[in-house]
Amino acid sequence: MFRLLRYFSLASAAVIVIAVLMFFFQHLSVEDLVRLGERQNEILARSIGNNLSDDFGPYFQSVKEADIETAETKSKAGEISESIALQIEGLPVLKVEFLNLKGIVIFSTRSEQAGRDMSRDPDFIAARKGQRTSKIKLLNSDSKSAQKAEQVKSLASYQPFYDDEGKVVGVLQVYSDTTSLFADIDKHVFYVFLALSTALGLLYLVLHQIVRRADKIIKAQHTELQLSTEKLVKSEAMHRKFTADVSHELRTPLSVLLLQIDTLDDTKAAQDLRQDVIAMSRLVNQILSLAQV
Repeated sequence: MFRLLRYFSLASAAVIVIAVLMFFFQHLSVEDLVRLGERQNEILARSIGNNLSDDFGPYFQSVKEADIETAETKSKAGEISESIALQIEGLPVLKVEFLNLKGIVIFSTRSEQAGRDMSRDPDFIAARKGQRTSKIKLLNSDSKSAQKAEQVKSLASYQPFYDDEGKVVGVLQVYSDTTSLFADIDKHVFYVFLALSTALGLLYLVLHQIVRRADKIIKAQHTELQLSTEKLVKSEAMHRKFTADVSHELRTPLSVLLLQIDTLDDTKAAQDLRQDVIAMSRLVNQILSLAQV
């Protein structure tokens, strides 16, 4: 018998499907966030690059790795930081860095991070070739707490830096803070998951009661059908037995009657009676054959 309630319970594993859908929803949300942040960082990087190109472009091309720690270079870096600070005021920008073609950070708004070697960074390599790339990275905050610093998620965008001739002379990096945006995505995904789970849970309870009642009705009808079938089988057996018994009981007297008719004179009445008895015997044989089938 079909187990309606059991198969309904198995089909109710849709909660797993919801979890998978929420995972893809979060993944798509993060992708949208990256695309939006990349576009914002690209616009910001172009703005910063245009301003830096006029006033500080020659500096970026002439400064050497060995000059990063000199007083003159630090003073120039301070001027650049002040210029950039005016442009990023009020924006969720964590830091701005400039890398030379060797992958050395020759300037950073966080002065302690100048001099880092990022030559093997695939995003830097792509940007050095003229491509614009972005990636979500964990970035240390200004806090001294390492635990808190690891919680800062940033979108790092790599933008080629061109000279007046359109030649790539470096790479500009812009790091924007996306921690709160990720928190909002996680919160929204959680709320959507909770709402869907609650709605489906209530729907499951309602449908479970309906299916449970339907399952009881089906079981009752199945039991009733079995009883009716058993009664019908018994009735057919009794009918078949009764027909066979009647046919056997009739065959003997008809045979005797036919013998008695044969002893009579060959009159028309005797012939008619003989034909009637033969017809009755044939009918009884047919009834017996039908009962056996």
